[in-house]
Amino acid sequence: MTRDELLTIGQVARAVGRSVETVRLWERHGIIRALRDPRTGYRLFRRDEIDVLLETLKPRPCDQPVKAT
Repeated sequence: MTRDELLTIGQVARAVGRSVETVRLWERHGIIRALRDPRTGYRLFRRDEIDVLLETLKPRPCDQPVKAT
């Protein structure tokens, strides 16, 4: 996987319409997983993590649980 295939935390936040702080919180709680750039320490996310977030954020009836992956 090349760096071009990965998204920065800011790109993820913009893609899902949330703040960078919220994306950090989701990472801390294990909702999404970040890789770390060994040179900079920056969080980098695979594009499929956005799909996980979008599915999690999708409105659903109160009695419909979020599917575990």
